[in-house]
Amino acid sequence: MPDEIIDVSLWTLSTFLSAATPADRTRAVKNAVEIYENAYDPRNDFYKRIRTALENSVAAGSDDPLELAIRNATEAKRSHYTQIATGWKHWSPRSEASVSGLRGSWTSGSVSIRVSQLLTTSIKRREVLASTYLRAPDLDDNAAQAMTRIMELAFDRPPGSTAVLDIRRPRLIRGRQRHFRNYDDWLESEVAAFEDLFLRMRRAA
Repeated sequence: MPDEIIDVSLWTLSTFLSAATPADRTRAVKNAVEIYENAYDPRNDFYKRIRTALENSVAAGSDDPLELAIRNATEAKRSHYTQIATGWKHWSPRSEASVSGLRGSWTSGSVSIRVSQLLTTSIKRREVLASTYLRAPDLDDNAAQAMTRIMELAFDRPPGSTAVLDIRRPRLIRGRQRHFRNYDDWLESEVAAFEDLFLRMRRAA
């Protein structure tokens, strides 16, 4: 096992977990390698401005930051940002959402998965800690459940149940209270598959 830790975000891993084909999985890892090998540049972070705008919108209780991000977006980003803003506007009136300052991580093998930029909301007076999913491809249930389980592992005792907000659709996917037997073994095997492909592609680069 390499001594070096591969530090990735929950969003990066979610792209790998929700990939529909081996080619999609390979592409997700290739993108992760490129991000890891280069110093972070927000100009290359496709969703950076809309993530920040979403947080600012939630904190201010206003859609103005989202509208500003759309107006300032490049042509390639504008349609994506518009879909995200539209999905949020459909969901937010009933959400009572606020920005969570929680940050955590969970490590499996040599992969450390960062969990941050979360929202808290309330459903039937019960607090829910939600990660946001902004990407265009559908988030399948297995990937969503894996994300909620990683959130539980990252925070040990999260304040309330965990969920993923698939903003474009929009839908809130809540984590199951019970998973199938040996679920965490399956999850660790998925992270191991990501790690193996990451290291192979990194050596080949």
